[in-house]
Amino acid sequence: MIFERRPDIQYREASEIKAFQEERLREAIDYAAKHSRYYSKLFAEHNIDPSSIRRIEDLRRLPLTTKADLQAHGDEFVCVDRRRIVDYVTTSGTLGSPVTFALTESDLQLMVTLDRRFMAGFAYYLGAREMGMGVCRVGNGIPQLQWDTIERIGATVGMCVPSFLLKLIDYAEQNGIDYHNSTIKKFICIGEALRTPDGEY
Repeated sequence: MIFERRPDIQYREASEIKAFQEERLREAIDYAAKHSRYYSKLFAEHNIDPSSIRRIEDLRRLPLTTKADLQAHGDEFVCVDRRRIVDYVTTSGTLGSPVTFALTESDLQLMVTLDRRFMAGFAYYLGAREMGMGVCRVGNGIPQLQWDTIERIGATVGMCVPSFLLKLIDYAEQNGIDYHNSTIKKFICIGEALRTPDGEY
């Protein structure tokens, strides 16, 4: 969904600004009703006709969406074909389960930093994007976060140093994670030797 860009709108009369906002509101509500499992279900459960949400004042009729809703129903908020998702980001999870957000190419206008300014990480990220892959940047050193992410988004390829791969396996075995049947199919290993001096793995 792409909105018309109107950087000049902030300088218009209040009535024109409101009319522009309400036009965008109607487009957003219609899109959510058609493409979001969460909102189409919410409208039905509360007997709300999406086409009746026409003005800013009509937003009072909609139930609030809370962080708990995002945590519990994350996948249902995705409104695009998953092949259009290019990046996954999460909240820190300090006060509960992390909230996962799926971003499209357009959403990446909001992108800021990559993990710890790791130079190689940026190269791998750009390479993966060039290949059309969706990317989830989870950082390093926290097996629990990696396994949680794999479960949440169904990741199929991981990238890590070989020694961390061993830590992932060890964590899985200690916490009852069946890594043989996870969605992960392969790892790209970097930064360390994969073979012994004799050429063995």
